[in-house]
Amino acid sequence: MYECEFKSYLIFINATSLCSPFLVYWVNWLKAKAQYDRWSEELKLVQHEMYWTVC
Repeated sequence: MYECEFKSYLIFINATSLCSPFLVYWVNWLKAKAQYDRWSEELKLVQHEMYWTVC
């Protein structure tokens, strides 16, 4: 979902503003959110695997 919003955002900005600090922060925020989501999913999986192993 965020990737689609990001691509649509790029369509409407001109080429000279592509190096704006906002874009750099936006990309870094997206990377951090993706990493957080991966770790959250991994934590859920490990917790369930531990439960399945113990039970």
